[in-house]
Amino acid sequence: LQEPTVLPAKIPNLLINGSSGIAVGMATNIPPHNLNEVCNGLTMLIDNPDVTVDELMTQIKGPDFPT
Repeated sequence: LQEPTVLPAKIPNLLINGSSGIAVGMATNIPPHNLNEVCNGLTMLIDNPDVTVDELMTQIKGPDFPT
């Protein structure tokens, strides 16, 4: 029995939901992001695979902390 190395998803759940954790002495904290902004960024990336990070940042403006 082999486990898949990549799970199929239409959207990057890790980026949308965020995460935090500690492993091997290193910590990470990924804040959640807005679903609409991430989907707009994905559409931009699909339409133009050579899009730059600066161009993606016009769609994905930053973290969307729950209030």
